[in-house]
Amino acid sequence: TSRSRRDSQGFLLRTIGLVCVTLFLIGSVIFARETRTGGTTTLATAEMIGLASDSLENLGGSGCTPDSPCKQCQGDCDRSADCEEGLICFQRDDSSRLVPGCKAGGSGDVGDNDYCIKETLATATLQDLGGSGCTPDSPCKECQGDCDRDADCKEGLICFQRDDSSRLVPGCKAGGSGDVGDNDYCIKETLATATLQDLGGSGCTP
Repeated sequence: TSRSRRDSQGFLLRTIGLVCVTLFLIGSVIFARETRTGGTTTLATAEMIGLASDSLENLGGSGCTPDSPCKQCQGDCDRSADCEEGLICFQRDDSSRLVPGCKAGGSGDVGDNDYCIKETLATATLQDLGGSGCTPDSPCKECQGDCDRDADCKEGLICFQRDDSSRLVPGCKAGGSGDVGDNDYCIKETLATATLQDLGGSGCTP
């Protein structure tokens, strides 16, 4: 009887342990797949536990084109048209800026390469390059500033004008040292939503 009781207790403990481990794994996967910060989905947790399984792949400077668009985590792209449908070209300057949804490191992780990622994962941080950081000769990427005109931004981007940090920059993560109140930043042209402003009959002149 004692042996039967011990066997029953052992079976019960093993069952409880198995259930706990299963629930933990399910919870970790769900939590990692979608960690929400201010309404923006990030993959920081997924990256930490290895769910971002696609490794970065470098196909060269002309590896991604509109005629031969790249898949997720492939680069080097220059614009979203260089990526397959549902993907955008994630811009960066060095490897310290992780590519959302892709595993960092390896031979394919080239510092100044831009990679194709899912559009829903794009959350660029504002970057201040100074008053003359964006020029027609050295155009800025998305969420970089300070720009003065659209020609200061890369192809497909425009210079988003603002007077202070209370006006959020579309498509860019607010806050941080790069969020300078009176700076203007390059954004995707499709995100520009300007408000109509009446300056009067002689408000616009050469």
